[in-house]
Amino acid sequence: MLKVTKEAETLKIKKELETSYKGLREYFKQKWKDRWKQGKKGAHTRAITPCPNKSTITLHRGLRKPESALLIQLRTGKIGFNSFLYTRKVPGVQSPNCECNRGLMIVKHVVLQCPRWHQEREEIGQPLRTNSLKQVLSGNEGCRAAIKLVLRTKLLEQFKGAEERQRTE
Repeated sequence: MLKVTKEAETLKIKKELETSYKGLREYFKQKWKDRWKQGKKGAHTRAITPCPNKSTITLHRGLRKPESALLIQLRTGKIGFNSFLYTRKVPGVQSPNCECNRGLMIVKHVVLQCPRWHQEREEIGQPLRTNSLKQVLSGNEGCRAAIKLVLRTKLLEQFKGAEERQRTE
């Protein structure tokens, strides 16, 4: 009889713990969501993905490591374009502006607006014929097109080998 009551008590404690853990998970998940929405950092990413979800991971399927790394940089805005480098006071970066002198060298400008890359955008086609960076970087087709464009520009030294591999395929 003592053994049965100990087992019942153990089960009761386990259920209470599971309930407590579930409550804590929900609490901290909500706290994280609130911090995500109100945070001072990550504005570029929030503009593309207002609330992170598992579908973001699917954007990386089928990409090689350099392409996936580039996609992360495009989606976060933390990328080796003049605007980002200038704010970080990188030596040799004299201005946050693009060489075309029509705006800051940021992801949206390079991928969707810069006249220097108009021909490349035309060759890549439909996914880049929009003014919405969110639209481009939220879907597989747009992400791959943006990656292809940035690789073709050769603006980022660390990805030059990736662009050459992509061309040969």
